[in-house]
Amino acid sequence: MNNYRPISIISVFAKILERVMYNRITSFLYENKILSEAQNGFREGKSIDTAVQSYIERIQKALDKWVHTIGLFIDLSKIYDVLNHNLLLEKWSYYGIRGSTNLWFRSYLFRRKQFIKISQSNTSSGKVNTYRSSSLDIEQAVPQGSVLAPLLFLLYKNDLPKNVHDANVVMFADDISVLISDSDARELQIKIDRVGTELETCLNRNDLVINTGKTGVMSFHNGQPHFLAKPLVTFNNMTVAYTYETKFLGIQITDSLKWHSHIQLLANKLSKVTFTIKSLKEILISNFIRNI
Repeated sequence: MNNYRPISIISVFAKILERVMYNRITSFLYENKILSEAQNGFREGKSIDTAVQSYIERIQKALDKWVHTIGLFIDLSKIYDVLNHNLLLEKWSYYGIRGSTNLWFRSYLFRRKQFIKISQSNTSSGKVNTYRSSSLDIEQAVPQGSVLAPLLFLLYKNDLPKNVHDANVVMFADDISVLISDSDARELQIKIDRVGTELETCLNRNDLVINTGKTGVMSFHNGQPHFLAKPLVTFNNMTVAYTYETKFLGIQITDSLKWHSHIQLLANKLSKVTFTIKSLKEILISNFIRNI
């Protein structure tokens, strides 16, 4: 049940209005340079590639200077479902979206309702039985599947990088990646503790929850012996386990920045595609096979 996500049913006319408002708001945000440069998702000129590139480059620069670097990979739980409406509107007002525009978004977010509908086939009679729950008010979250949802989400966590010091933050959608570096082991531990406290404070203040099961930490190194000592990293009084390899925005990244794991992953995928093409080439025309 935890994996189910609500989808908002939005009319075509409503989506047209959302697109008009989206274009106006984004123009305002870009003209006034409000969006954080740390955010790479749902933005013009930025993508998952810019997020990966900036993160990897910062690690490489730190290692070239023989600076011990710790990487935190934070995953947030159901972020679209927990956004606080009142807090979101306060943030929009802070960024300059006030007056009638702010009221428009208040009416857009509030008084929405949700229900659950289940259809079950009856094998004996061949009929489909439909069950529908009563409607409940949606007191938080943004409408998933809407044009404005990504924009609402971006501004909700736009202030996070400003509240985290002594660290580099790279964000893509709901993924938050943090780099903490220092050549001195004691100072590095102090920075990690401070950054951890700042992240906890910021996330708790915004009613955001860390998915500890998908959150990990890596100690990047060039094989130097003095880099092998791993500082303690905790969130919400829980110790985060170190890993030597993790999936980071679609690529396999290792603590030594070697690419053999990612190459092996790509080779396995290509092998499966090659086998599929070989199996289908006798029964499908070439135009269909090219789209596999």
